[in-house]
Amino acid sequence: MRGDRPQPQQRWLPELWNGREWQLCGTPRRDRREAELYINAQRRAPRAAMAYRLVHEFTDYEVVRIWGSPVRVDIEPMGGL
Repeated sequence: MRGDRPQPQQRWLPELWNGREWQLCGTPRRDRREAELYINAQRRAPRAAMAYRLVHEFTDYEVVRIWGSPVRVDIEPMGGL
């Protein structure tokens, strides 16, 4: 059973500030140093953003498997479709 579970993963997301919100800029990296080098290169670009940040994302998967076909469930307790 344990063999079916994916391994936990971590990745580094380079983001830029566009004036209203943070948005992903580039591909998520598995290596922090590589992601930092990418952001430094973006800062030196001719059209650099106002700010950059590096977000550490860690995912620990919980796998749920469901067999069978979907069944419509009536949310009204007395059957008032």
